[in-house]
Amino acid sequence: MTNEELFENQKTLLDTLLGTGAITQAQHDYSLSCLEKKMKIKKEEPEKKESDNQKKDK
Repeated sequence: MTNEELFENQKTLLDTLLGTGAITQAQHDYSLSCLEKKMKIKKEEPEKKESDNQKKDK
């Protein structure tokens, strides 16, 4: 299992815990941030930036 696969599994678990109300949004965000730092994962670029670039092209 690659580092990226392990990260995605952990992220899915956090998302599930958030969805069931087992953790708060703040706990989810904090844990995800810790995972990204410890596993040296770059944050995904928000999709909003893509739509901003499309607007500039028009």
